[in-house]
Amino acid sequence: MARVAKIGSLGNLRGKVGEGVASKWRSLTVIKSLPAKRTKKQRKKRLSQQLSLPLVSGFLGNFVHEIKIGFHNKQAKLPPFQAAVKYNYERALLGTSPDFSIDYKKVVFSLGDREIAWAGKVVAEGNGARISWEIPQTSKIKLIGEDIANLVIFNATKDLRPGYEWQLSTRADLSFYIRIQRGSWGDHLHFWLFFTSPDGKTRSNSQYMGSIGS
Repeated sequence: MARVAKIGSLGNLRGKVGEGVASKWRSLTVIKSLPAKRTKKQRKKRLSQQLSLPLVSGFLGNFVHEIKIGFHNKQAKLPPFQAAVKYNYERALLGTSPDFSIDYKKVVFSLGDREIAWAGKVVAEGNGARISWEIPQTSKIKLIGEDIANLVIFNATKDLRPGYEWQLSTRADLSFYIRIQRGSWGDHLHFWLFFTSPDGKTRSNSQYMGSIGS
């Protein structure tokens, strides 16, 4: 906050005054509070954020479409992408400044109340991969069997989203095969899966399915 005094009471006062700084503005002398000094701990925290936040947001930027679906929430204060960055920044970041990395097993692309992909896994098969999961006997298959599978893949070798082909699959299918484009064959690929209701209004938490390649 700034405190204002008439020239008559302070004359040509300029510069630092106690805990403030005086300056002239029109016919008034304005005294503004000095900015709070940052501690070494605060500076270190700020530097850490400058290095780590772009890492998380840059990685998630490959999956804007999936995040828009997975983090959709009309009651949320933040838009889907910002919510995803905040969530993963707080949970999926590894290391200390300046050596940060992403813990792919903890990355989340979707949050919701529908059933997850139970016992999910991925295995290399031919020029692609097979993703599979189970449906517990206690689950109500009639209510969730038509849920739509949403796949997320990241090429950690080339630091990009790889090209791939697959057909629309439902939870009742229990598995599906994807064909990976030649440019990513043999690379280290990470996989996540989440389900959405047929009308797209509800979703499950995403699950880390595993990785293939090296």
